[in-house]
Amino acid sequence: MLQVFWMDVSCGCSHREAEMLKQFIVEERIEKIEKQKDVGRAKKLTIISAFLQHCLGEVLEIPAAEVRFSYGPWGKPALQNSDLDFSLSHSGNYAVLAVSDALVGIDVEHLRRDRLHIAKRFFYESEYRDIDRLSDEREKNIRFLEYWTMKEAYVKRAGKGLQIPLDSFVITRDLQQSSRTVSEDGTEIWFATHFLKDSYAVSICSEKKRELEMLKKENFREILFADLKKEGMSIENNTQKDGI
Repeated sequence: MLQVFWMDVSCGCSHREAEMLKQFIVEERIEKIEKQKDVGRAKKLTIISAFLQHCLGEVLEIPAAEVRFSYGPWGKPALQNSDLDFSLSHSGNYAVLAVSDALVGIDVEHLRRDRLHIAKRFFYESEYRDIDRLSDEREKNIRFLEYWTMKEAYVKRAGKGLQIPLDSFVITRDLQQSSRTVSEDGTEIWFATHFLKDSYAVSICSEKKRELEMLKKENFREILFADLKKEGMSIENNTQKDGI
């Protein structure tokens, strides 16, 4: 099982809407939000946190407010009382979430220019050559972005953060444009990359090659801000009925 959700988190929200969303966000994420000095950044993190819990609640078939997390030794979050794994990423206008019954990683990044020097410094030589051999600059930037998001997705799947340098593993591409690497325990890890609106790349990695091959961008489930507001309003109305 593999499900991917995405949301445009650039919509913004009022103070009242942010407070309404916080009703179903876990306390540890609210603490991080409230540490933000930038109001706009705090509101975006509120939307992202609400997006996360709304989607996980939908997958688990429980209210978003009942979603609870535990944390690994390197801080990777996991679901309490569930064997499902998930991975969250956000960049610029978008947040994405992958949920699977196997370890999964996801990353989203926006297309930028002239990143070849980063590839030369942080990627395997074969990865750098695969980018550099392209003649068109835009194609080079797109290929770089594919590698970058695949590598970030792999790191997120492992959940060890900076303990895994980007040049400590190599991603290979075959003639069918399938991409894979081998994890520390010898498991083959496969990748799928798709592009959202505005040249944002999304890469997902998993040991389940077939599921990634079948995954299409059209299968990504879009979440709207109205979906989050509806969840918050439901809690607010129930609270008022109970006289709390």
